[in-house]
Amino acid sequence: MSWVFGGIVIVDIYWKRVGDTMSELGLRWNSHSGRVSSVRACKSDGMGFMTEGNGGGQQNPGGPSLPPAKGRSRGRGRAMQSLRDAAPVVSTAPIRIANRPSPPENQPGPSTQMDPTHEEVGAEWTKVMRGRSKKKPMKGVEDCLDAECNSPPLTTRAPCALTNGMRETAPQMRQPSYASPIQQGPAPAYTTGRPNAQMYPQLSTPVQETKRQMANGHLLSTSTLVSAGTKSSTPVQETKRQMANGHIPSTSALVSAGNSRHQLMQGRMESLAINSTRTHKSNDWQPLSREDALRYFTMVNCAEGPRKDDGQRGKGGISNGGKKRRPKGRDFEEAEVEEIVWTRPKELPSKRGESGSSIDLTSNYFRLVAQTNWCLYQYRVDFSPEEERTAIKRKIIHSFEDKLGEGYIFDGTVLFSMNRLIEPMELYCLRPNSDKCYRITLRLVGDMAPGDHHYLQFYNLLVRRCLGHLNLQLVGRNYFDPAAAVSSMKDEFKMQLWPGYITSIRQHEKEVMMCAEITHKVMRRDTVLDQLTEIYARNNTDYQRVFKLHILGTIVLTEYNNKTYRVDDVDFNTTPLSTFSMKDNRSISYIEYYRQRYDITIKHIKQPMLLTMPKQRDQRRGIKQPIYLVPELCRMTGLNENMRKNFPLMKCLADQTRLGPAERIDRLIQFSRRLQGEAKAKADLDRWNMKFSSGLIKFSGRVLAQERIIQGGKPGKEVLYLSGKNTDWTRELRSNSMLMVGHMRYWVLVSPGNVLREAKAFVQSIQKVALGMGLHLPEPREVSLEDDRVTTYIQSINRFCSPENRPSLMMVILPNNRLDRYAAIKKKCCVDSAVPTQLVLAKNLSSSSAMSIATKIAVQINCKIGGAPWTVDIPLEGLMVIGFDVYHDTSQRGTSIGALVSSLDRQLTRYYSSVSFHRTGEELSNELPINVIKALHKFRSYNNGNLPKKIVLYRDGVGEGQITYVFQHEVELLKQRLAAIYKGHNFHLAFIVITKRINTRFFANTNNPPSGTVVDDVITLPHRYDFFLVSQSVKQGTVSPTSYNVIFDNVGLTPDKLQRLTYKLTHLYFNWSGTVRVPAPCQYAHKLAYLVGQAIHKTPNPELDELLYFL
Repeated sequence: MSWVFGGIVIVDIYWKRVGDTMSELGLRWNSHSGRVSSVRACKSDGMGFMTEGNGGGQQNPGGPSLPPAKGRSRGRGRAMQSLRDAAPVVSTAPIRIANRPSPPENQPGPSTQMDPTHEEVGAEWTKVMRGRSKKKPMKGVEDCLDAECNSPPLTTRAPCALTNGMRETAPQMRQPSYASPIQQGPAPAYTTGRPNAQMYPQLSTPVQETKRQMANGHLLSTSTLVSAGTKSSTPVQETKRQMANGHIPSTSALVSAGNSRHQLMQGRMESLAINSTRTHKSNDWQPLSREDALRYFTMVNCAEGPRKDDGQRGKGGISNGGKKRRPKGRDFEEAEVEEIVWTRPKELPSKRGESGSSIDLTSNYFRLVAQTNWCLYQYRVDFSPEEERTAIKRKIIHSFEDKLGEGYIFDGTVLFSMNRLIEPMELYCLRPNSDKCYRITLRLVGDMAPGDHHYLQFYNLLVRRCLGHLNLQLVGRNYFDPAAAVSSMKDEFKMQLWPGYITSIRQHEKEVMMCAEITHKVMRRDTVLDQLTEIYARNNTDYQRVFKLHILGTIVLTEYNNKTYRVDDVDFNTTPLSTFSMKDNRSISYIEYYRQRYDITIKHIKQPMLLTMPKQRDQRRGIKQPIYLVPELCRMTGLNENMRKNFPLMKCLADQTRLGPAERIDRLIQFSRRLQGEAKAKADLDRWNMKFSSGLIKFSGRVLAQERIIQGGKPGKEVLYLSGKNTDWTRELRSNSMLMVGHMRYWVLVSPGNVLREAKAFVQSIQKVALGMGLHLPEPREVSLEDDRVTTYIQSINRFCSPENRPSLMMVILPNNRLDRYAAIKKKCCVDSAVPTQLVLAKNLSSSSAMSIATKIAVQINCKIGGAPWTVDIPLEGLMVIGFDVYHDTSQRGTSIGALVSSLDRQLTRYYSSVSFHRTGEELSNELPINVIKALHKFRSYNNGNLPKKIVLYRDGVGEGQITYVFQHEVELLKQRLAAIYKGHNFHLAFIVITKRINTRFFANTNNPPSGTVVDDVITLPHRYDFFLVSQSVKQGTVSPTSYNVIFDNVGLTPDKLQRLTYKLTHLYFNWSGTVRVPAPCQYAHKLAYLVGQAIHKTPNPELDELLYFL
């Protein structure tokens, strides 16, 4: 397009931020009068090309004289600074109209004078400039044009024609010589200095409309008219003239075409020519050509007025003027690949142990017998406006299968393709019966060759794509089978149990394998609104308080985006009719938001709103404000307290979810056949040359020898016995004295008066059992309570909490397991006063298994007053074992409790504990070394000033994605602190990360493997120093092994000794006369963190640090 300012031609104007625009034009701008004080002239070379000249005092037809230009620097120096932010860039590159005859010279034209005056030029310039600077959506549209150009726009001016050192001035321009501006017949080829100029859409302003008509060949460009020696009008005047002739529809006609948004949308849909050869359904996403997409955006701006956001487009892209935003976190459906950190020591020749007997095992892994060996291209896919739902993004990408080909895999953010695509690729898509048009941008990230670690991400995406072909439904991160739901609970309990599958492909020791596990999901049919209605029906006067107690802390599922949220508060003053501000400061109600965003109609308009604080990954993306949820759209998840008390329901769930080894193996084999037998899934696997083995992997493991349990007796005559085949020595424990017996000064029994008789009888049972294990318990002081109110309990306990005469232990009988009463008692005794407590439920006083309960309580009482019931043989001298675990505080969202428990003696019977609060991972990493140093000082004071020779730290509470951070920060900080306290002497440390929530399962034929089973090959990872250990004995269901990852080790123990030490430590948890899943110090740390995070929420009294008061 060309503009003519009184004979001065400015060719091909397009918008871009360039500071020296006015100096490029040679214009001086007066901000008060709006006048152009100098120009640079151009002349035609007779071929339609423009050459630059410099006019000195030339006359402007129809306007006042223009002063001569004094040079380039003058125009640049006085250019108005405000125009530098949004000024046009001028290109005098050639423009040619091909296949069109030039107008004959001297042909008479219309006599109407249409050249603007100087004042008109300034006014029109100001109008356009201000309109352009405000119309940010259009700026984004034009940025879209620039992004697709294969070459940058031409902004270089043609050289000036110099004659005898003087610049030639432009001749007088004449009027257009064509009476009718409309070119009949097909549009001629149009070539400009800027690529893709023919794609300009129908724009909303007259200037933009003229630009589009010229690009389509319906108007002669002004440059052509100028080159013919004619005069031209301004674009505004020319457009007005053509509108008057009926050749161009006016902008107001577009706005007044429909009286409603729906009618206007129908008009847009009819006006768009969908350039696609495929047949689309009414609900399909339809690809648009580039010009159609830009025309769509233009009509939206024209009909609805300039605005920044349509309710959903305030997150970046076109509606933000082309601004780039930080991409959001990956969706649940997107496959994640952990970052590899090589923690296996290079000097370690083998991580396999030697002791124990061999055992044949089967595991839930399938070998990848055939795999893709092609080079793949990885593309980052961005949507504008931003779309969060992966399912919608996949549908959009699927609509471009004819351009992308069939050889691609898309996870919502990353696209893998076997073909290299055009760069950069921009696609446009529109959904019928909707006003949403998306721009999809694909940018090449890199390529992947076979053997690349990120190739595993592609494998996982392909398997998840195949799972989608099995009619499975994605809930959270995993796929579930609604067709196989357990229907027996549907009517009675208003819930369903969906079976599902968890898959993960990794590079293991020697080959790539897929781990497949059977999982279940409790799908409740009731919503949060149903819960509120039920509570209101029972208690309509105090329903708000009861509802908050019932709903706070629960996890809800929103099906419209397949996400889970934790309810942190309820706002009864906010309803779906309330409004909130979008990112463009436009107010919108929640009803309208959900209707526009998700096409959901909210039925109950007076319901309150739920509040949830953003998760950590959302906070890292800049989301700090609470998120409001509609109770009607939130489905309840999990089991509430009443459901857990429902014995028939829990029995039914246990029967369905506790699969034995034989049944689990059968289901896994059926899953493999289904995955590789379904037609669409098989076609995808064959297309990518992937095939899995039909059977589960088999290998050999080892079973460690049974440990000898050591109990008390005369010095040198301790009782030793084997832990037994099922690792349960409860019977032997009752028959022998405990290893160490604590000293009981006196103790107190606090009980409600109505159960005092039963409580006294139960105390006699405890005394009898304790005496058989060598613990003498005197008669307790009795306190009878009139009622079971919390204040009554606290007042009675206060009578015995004076520092001068505190009891060794206080036993409290509780009528039920109310958390507020339990927390108040624990906080009073563990924080305000250093008194260990033993809390007992009243229902256990007369239970049929009262003697078994009395035995466990007697052991706990002995531990809480400083005793120890048993130990195992630990051959290492100077060993300190540390356990560390993390628990998230239930009362303070975002706060976590780190608990550390460390051994003090060689027999591992005395322990030191400490607690720290933190809100970020960095705080946790800083507090862990500090607590370890405290434990070292306590160890030195307990062992005559000697520091431990070997430190073995078991770190629990670490997710797969946090191992890198723990290795790079926690371990390094701990090494620095240890180097300082050992003062140059070499310290010996083993830092072991424990992972309990894993999907690996072991089978010994069709049974569970015995306790002590170790696996350190085949399915372990090559970059880790790791092993699996089955330490517990399971009678129901399938046993779950524990994964141990040694990320730092210089203690000098062989892999075999480290495995045996770990197995020994699982025997030392004094709350159970058997083995547990993790080493005892780690289990103690979990109990302590749970107590602090669930009940007391404060740091315990330091006087209790050397007692196991938290059992």
